[in-house]
Amino acid sequence: MPLSMNRDVFITCAVTGSGGTQDRSPHVPRSPAEIAKSAI
Repeated sequence: MPLSMNRDVFITCAVTGSGGTQDRSPHVPRSPAEIAKSAI
């Protein structure tokens, strides 16, 4: 059985960090506007 290339691509981004990073740094975006600005 030959291998075939998968054309599906998923890109993820942890804009607000993982876990409880908002309490550790003031630079983590909190509001929807801050999250959108950071992601863009």
